[in-house]
Amino acid sequence: MALRPELGYGIFFNTTFWSQFDIGAEQAGIWKMQSQDKNLDYYIIYGPEPAQILQTYTQLTGRMPMPPRWALGYHQCRWSYDSEEEVRQLAQEFRQRQIPCDVIHLDIDYMRGFRVFTWSPKRFPDPKTMVKDLSQNGFKFVTIIDPGVKEETEADYLPFDEGLEHDYFVRTAEGKVFHGYVWPIGRCFQTSCAQR
Repeated sequence: MALRPELGYGIFFNTTFWSQFDIGAEQAGIWKMQSQDKNLDYYIIYGPEPAQILQTYTQLTGRMPMPPRWALGYHQCRWSYDSEEEVRQLAQEFRQRQIPCDVIHLDIDYMRGFRVFTWSPKRFPDPKTMVKDLSQNGFKFVTIIDPGVKEETEADYLPFDEGLEHDYFVRTAEGKVFHGYVWPIGRCFQTSCAQR
């Protein structure tokens, strides 16, 4: 977006390819936009005010709905919490100290052996009750999900079995199931969010 006296405009460079921008660094007053795309697709959007530029820009790209109010509040997030009890104590501290908090994020340690879509029965024995209790106290929860399903040929692991059965996993150009590496579980099947 460029703003000058009585003139305002935006440039929307519509490409997913590798791009490079030089906005007057090499030569003052000269803007360069380069892309490895063979097609050049860009829009010059007249304003003159920033609000009008954004209005026109979002007519092109679409407008997302406002997120829920709680998503705009304070989120408590750190690497991990070791147990359900630790999460409950944390929530209690926020409320006792009257510190506003809307969301608690749980990192990979809530999982059973870092398997997505599972809960550790040892560290989080009753997640449903925990979430219900803390929800009644005004907390929402976000649980991290890695983009890989641990390869389990012996264990009873529904996401793995269901993923194979319904062909949810990413495949190579040759049609073989793609194996990637997701920290910390190592080799796993990669999921496609669009398919899941």
